[in-house]
Amino acid sequence: MQSRYGSVRTGRHFGFDAMRQAAIFALLIGFGFLALTACSQDPEAKRVKHFARGQQYLSQGKADEAIIEFRNAIQAAPQYVEAHNALGRAYRQKGWIFDARSAFERAIEIRPDFVNAHLDLASIGLELGAAQIAETATDAALSTREWSSLVETSCLRL
Repeated sequence: MQSRYGSVRTGRHFGFDAMRQAAIFALLIGFGFLALTACSQDPEAKRVKHFARGQQYLSQGKADEAIIEFRNAIQAAPQYVEAHNALGRAYRQKGWIFDARSAFERAIEIRPDFVNAHLDLASIGLELGAAQIAETATDAALSTREWSSLVETSCLRL
């Protein structure tokens, strides 16, 4: 018997189509759940995970992998000054001096009293033969409260 849509559906075909539709629906629900759980990871957890991986890669001399991880950490937490500074160190390890300089300057922009970024920038200045950059960065590092507390702590230990 013909229907207006073509051949007649038998019970067997109808059952197969229903099962197929149910399987597709279940797969869609499963993929949707996976997408939601993957996207909902806490930004703080992402920041910490990527930064730790980046540090590990950097210590192993794997600058390319470290750069990816530090960028991911910055994407999760754009104001994460330590990640910007570490990214600069990874760039430096690759020989990308100007990118390193930019990363150190960004770290200083975010937190002007971050001594490590000033010292890393001073080192880059020396490497570039830019004495003025090195001197300015060193002076800035020495004038920070963080540096003062480091010196004070060291003197107390003596």
